[in-house]
Amino acid sequence: MTAYIAKIINLLELIASRGYDISRVFSDWLDVMVYALQSVSVEEEHLEREKNYLQVIHRYKNDLPKGQREADHFAAALSLLMQGMQETNEELLGEIYERLSLNYTGFGQFFTPLAICQLLAKINFTNCAKISPLVADPCAGSGRMLIEAYKLKPEGFYLAQDIDFRCVKVCALNFLFFNIDGMIIWGDSLALEAKMAYRTIRNPFGGQLFLITQDSDQWIHVQQFVPGITDQIPVVGGE
Repeated sequence: MTAYIAKIINLLELIASRGYDISRVFSDWLDVMVYALQSVSVEEEHLEREKNYLQVIHRYKNDLPKGQREADHFAAALSLLMQGMQETNEELLGEIYERLSLNYTGFGQFFTPLAICQLLAKINFTNCAKISPLVADPCAGSGRMLIEAYKLKPEGFYLAQDIDFRCVKVCALNFLFFNIDGMIIWGDSLALEAKMAYRTIRNPFGGQLFLITQDSDQWIHVQQFVPGITDQIPVVGGE
């Protein structure tokens, strides 16, 4: 796992070395992945997704030979991320974020250690009779706590919320990569706030990721969760 994380960070630092802020590079990498992997249901959403993707890519020079451009490094980092997660069956995005926090400003968050997440998941779900529980984390961070619960209860529905939009995107990508059926809400759970959300759908052919905005027909499904997000099965959050 450490080798994959080091290689990914090296790629992000290589992009930053061309005159970009490393915090912005990490955020843009998240956006590139979200836009590239996000599912859409109508043509207008497809065009909006493509426009947003190109807007991020065009922030970078991309003037070096093919294979050395910033866009190529973003793609290579995604490939390494997928390989690393497949090999280890662990989430790596949160770990990458934490490693960057040690050396750079613009990050500044640390999540619950993996061993603690695994322990709490086992305490809550080893003897849980429900096959498909609703499991919520009101300050989900990278989603690590819910991922460990999912490994024990893969048929459950997993509800995450975080006040930090970057963490919301990390969590949404992790839900997608692990093929978790769930929803990730951006907003302050203590204030019962919801600004937008991502919906991930589990299926045998790989997960799907959808954006839900406040003007969407699906927003009603976000609203039904927000009032009780702190009252679900207590997988301890703040990771």
